[in-house]
Amino acid sequence: MLLADIVLTFLVLAQIDPARWSRLVLAPATAAMLLLSLLASHARPRLMRGAVLGVGVAFLIELCEAIFDSDLFDGSTFAIYGLLVLIAPIVIVNRILRHTEVKLSTILGAVCAYLLIGMFFGFVYGLIDRIDSRPFFDGRGVVDQFDYIYFSYASLTTVGFGDFVARGDFGRGLSVLEAALGQIFLVTLVARLVGIFGQRRDTSS
Repeated sequence: MLLADIVLTFLVLAQIDPARWSRLVLAPATAAMLLLSLLASHARPRLMRGAVLGVGVAFLIELCEAIFDSDLFDGSTFAIYGLLVLIAPIVIVNRILRHTEVKLSTILGAVCAYLLIGMFFGFVYGLIDRIDSRPFFDGRGVVDQFDYIYFSYASLTTVGFGDFVARGDFGRGLSVLEAALGQIFLVTLVARLVGIFGQRRDTSS
């Protein structure tokens, strides 16, 4: 369910127009993805309550910006979602490492964590663009939230189409870090889990 919700959120990001009122459709989709990831990982109640509060605040910010046609809290939703998306893969990985037997759900959990890493960097790129005086992308006009996610997954998977390029050194450095992190995640955790699929393992250490 979590994997399907991540894919659905990605498709919503791709289709929703960046106008203010349309963001109110994106907010619940993103919130559902984040909360489901924590719920599926059996996160602690305190963390769940904090996540619910965070997505609630983010939605209220989006609603206020839509009603008043203002960017008073510009970048704050990227910061909130980015923080929650950062927490989600950590909780998921912690959960699947406790599985005594590597099952399909274990591998799907690792895949979800991998995809959430890409989502996290996408929100970080969007936040940088909001707080920096210069555009994040070099030689691009108006961009929307999906462009950051698109660039993030292109970096994470090391595809690098070249249609979007970070302008500053900090942004380029982050994209390289994301690419390295994504490859390390795939060749260590995911590959290891696939290699011992169906086997029991010692999780006591």
